[in-house]
Amino acid sequence: MNLTPHRWSGYFKLYHYRALLWLDFLPLLSLTYLLPNHSMTTLFGRPTMNLLALATGLLLTASSLVAQGQTDLTGKWEFSVVTANGTGTPIVILKQRGDSLSGTYESARGGLRQLDGTYKSGLVVFTVHSNDVGGTAYLFTGTVQADGSLSGTADFSGLGSATFTGRKQE
Repeated sequence: MNLTPHRWSGYFKLYHYRALLWLDFLPLLSLTYLLPNHSMTTLFGRPTMNLLALATGLLLTASSLVAQGQTDLTGKWEFSVVTANGTGTPIVILKQRGDSLSGTYESARGGLRQLDGTYKSGLVVFTVHSNDVGGTAYLFTGTVQADGSLSGTADFSGLGSATFTGRKQE
């Protein structure tokens, strides 16, 4: 095989060009600039996979928090309160600001009452205040169901208890 300098230099230039292209893609295959102590771990190495797993976990956590934050309790609700003496159907108007709840509770028996409470991590707790000094306060504790309804228990200041469900009116 007779290699003249002209042919050999052409081969060298082609090989050198291919090597430069490979080096251009090398940073994509290495995350050494993201890892501590400039580890030589590549994209397919274990520490990098841990980094990817951490990033995926953070994204899933963020998306679940967003999903939880999407439940807005603000609006008009029709409740069904079942006691030992029968069932009542009060209208509850809730206003949510962050974790805080405020609003009104109106029933045939108790009239219009103010309420306040909290909504955190799917747990709803609110107190319906009496209009009379020394009157009975109602404590409602419940959860938001998968269909968006509320359900739970109510305590009437030791004078009785009840279960309740609530559906938001459109």
